[in-house]
Amino acid sequence: MKSAFTHAGPETEVIIVPNGPDKSWERALDSLPRSSRLTIHPIAQAHGNVARNQGLAMARGKYVRFLDDDDYLQPAATDQIALLERSGAEFASGLVRNEDQEGADLGLLRFPHTRDFVCAAVESSAFTLPVGNLFRRDSLKSVLWDPSVNRLQDNAWMLDLAICREWQWQHLDQVVGTWFQHDAPRTSVSKVQTQLDQQITDRLSQLFETLAASGRLTADRSKAIADALWRYAHGRFPHAPGHWTRIARKALNISATSRPHHPPYNLPVIRRIDPVLIEWSLVPARLAYRTGVRWRNSLTGSDYRRRL
Repeated sequence: MKSAFTHAGPETEVIIVPNGPDKSWERALDSLPRSSRLTIHPIAQAHGNVARNQGLAMARGKYVRFLDDDDYLQPAATDQIALLERSGAEFASGLVRNEDQEGADLGLLRFPHTRDFVCAAVESSAFTLPVGNLFRRDSLKSVLWDPSVNRLQDNAWMLDLAICREWQWQHLDQVVGTWFQHDAPRTSVSKVQTQLDQQITDRLSQLFETLAASGRLTADRSKAIADALWRYAHGRFPHAPGHWTRIARKALNISATSRPHHPPYNLPVIRRIDPVLIEWSLVPARLAYRTGVRWRNSLTGSDYRRRL
């Protein structure tokens, strides 16, 4: 949080919303500067989205950024303010660096090449990470973080924004923040959870329907949504083949040429075969492989670091 004081502008208000019964945050306050710009508002419910909504409700500044306690800003974060001032846009993104708990620099996280907000929002990339994004506060009046989402919260938030309306988006091609990774338990990656992933795939379906009904659908957006549905279907298929078959079929209905983004699916011969049939044929081998990975990780430990 110290980076919010040093790299967010001299007039920045910093609102910290500790959430849940854990009081370890009280010790962390000793390292923060005492300032009238700092407000601390603990809440009883342990939920990141509830905390973000509380912070947004308390914010009074022109701009707002949601900063997780283990991420931090870089000096170029202030340049996003200048970008929004010049352009009049509602939202500015920036590049994000990846760092592990040992301090190793894992490089820049992938960022979409597209500048279509919808196409970028459905990708798995640094575009969804709060540390990289700055918003005009008054533009968020109609969109709050959904407290029912317990996994992939950042992805769900971006999809909710895309469903809501078109956004005036500018991108700063500089590193504005660091995504810090640790090996402590985290709900976002702990287990494969079909029910929770369905919150994302339901939003993708809703996004497609909303765009079609409002005349905002394009061929590129259809393809991007179908590809996103395939990303979840392929990744989770062995654990619930029946459920993910339905999702895969929905992707094909949206874009008949969509396939999982894995090299074998793009081979000329393979592309003539129904990709859902390929997914079913791979289930035994993939289950066996994942069982082997779990055994290996139980003996040697797993790598906690993610690369978007």
